[in-house]
Amino acid sequence: MTGLPLHICDLGGLIGPFALLTRNRLLRATLYFWTFALTLQAFIQPALTDGPATSVFWFFFAAHSIVLACALYDLLVLGYRPLWADLPRVYGFSAVYVAGVVAVNAWLGANYAYLGDPAPPLKIPPFIDALGPWPLRAVIVLALAAVSFPLLVLPWKVGTARRTVES
Repeated sequence: MTGLPLHICDLGGLIGPFALLTRNRLLRATLYFWTFALTLQAFIQPALTDGPATSVFWFFFAAHSIVLACALYDLLVLGYRPLWADLPRVYGFSAVYVAGVVAVNAWLGANYAYLGDPAPPLKIPPFIDALGPWPLRAVIVLALAAVSFPLLVLPWKVGTARRTVES
């Protein structure tokens, strides 16, 4: 089973509008970190077997574009800026998500968030597959996400430090 809306990008599509409407810091931070650390991967290496002649292709890119648009709107129009203080909350929110999705994967034999061990014919994107066999692959995926979140704060801190020095 793969049809449940449990991928990071699916939840990003739900979180995005609520983050923009409520301006809740946890939702905005989750949208930012999940989008730029994880959802962008869908544009680089889409997990698709169908081409542009199918509606699946267009729905895939539309859904991911909506998540990216929400995150960009929050940054460029609403002025969200990530802080170091956002990291523990986003890690906690992400840990709850991971615990839930790992349980669902084990129960259904699914591969939500690429943390499962799917039976054929489910395919794994080449980048994820290159990380090795399950369960080590799942640990590496989690480690890459955990490391990427602080890296996404750095540009904002460097920019702030540079403006402070120049003034």
